[in-house]
Amino acid sequence: MERLRNRVEAAVAEIERLRAENVALAARVDKLAAHEVVGETTPGLTVEGDPDALREQVEGFIEAIDQMLAVSSSDEEASSESTG
Repeated sequence: MERLRNRVEAAVAEIERLRAENVALAARVDKLAAHEVVGETTPGLTVEGDPDALREQVEGFIEAIDQMLAVSSSDEEASSESTG
């Protein structure tokens, strides 16, 4: 039982870390997009097509990841409660 609890706690910690990383990545995408808007170039980054469409696609990816993490987190909590 203790082993399962430790695994659930580790999984929750990893989910929180990934959520924080998603927030940081979203901020980075916004910053890069702001450079594109004012006409600056960002070394090593090539954006083809409509920047607004790209932003929408990336934000969609972020939302999908957040939803998967939320489902994973609720599944782990339910598993923990049923064995606890």
